[in-house]
Amino acid sequence: MSLPAHRNDALAGATSAHHGQRGGRRWLVLVVEDEHDLSEAMRGVLEGEGYEVVAVENGKAALKWLRAGGTPDLIVLDLRMPIMDGWEFRAKQKQDPRLKAIPLIACSADGSPQALAISADAYLKKPIEASLLLATVARCLHEHELKQMSQRLESANLPREARRSATRSTTRSPS
Repeated sequence: MSLPAHRNDALAGATSAHHGQRGGRRWLVLVVEDEHDLSEAMRGVLEGEGYEVVAVENGKAALKWLRAGGTPDLIVLDLRMPIMDGWEFRAKQKQDPRLKAIPLIACSADGSPQALAISADAYLKKPIEASLLLATVARCLHEHELKQMSQRLESANLPREARRSATRSTTRSPS
């Protein structure tokens, strides 16, 4: 079963809202999709799980929103869109230091190697099942959060390791 065309249908299949939250704050997902019905269906499914959603119709509108200060936790990106397609958006996203770390799920009806070569955190082939969308969003957010936690721990441990090394080198007796 693929995503329903109407928001009410999408919300009817939604389950609990705890998945879309982190520490009392709702995860923010930017959906970049030119097909209005699909965009609204994704919004309904994601909001039904507790995610906050901003939807725009192409890569140019997404970059404008992001550069105006939008800070999503995840981007769901259609690859084939007018004005600015997903490949051009992804290239510009990766060039911007503030935007390049935002995880991205690429979506397309095209399962070609070119579609898979976008260097996304995940790839969904259209039509997209609501349960697969939710599972992929949750997985990508979880993996990104683990990566950030690991980086914070590593940077917190670096000074400690440096102190240990300095202590070891000063306490060693000369040979």
